[in-house]
Amino acid sequence: MNEAINRPTPRPLQTPNVTQDDILELLKTVYDPELGVNIVDLGLVDEIRIDDGRARIRMTLTTPG
Repeated sequence: MNEAINRPTPRPLQTPNVTQDDILELLKTVYDPELGVNIVDLGLVDEIRIDDGRARIRMTLTTPG
């Protein structure tokens, strides 16, 4: 059976002038629960883009599922 993926609707950033570095610093507070290391230091964040007030983050997942 084919089910649609439920993805949240992107919303514009609430804080003006947010930079990629700002987002990277926030992502450093997100830790892998099994390893206790943040996702940035693990090398899971591949790309951060800000387009039209929306941040897009491309990252690698730690599991194939």
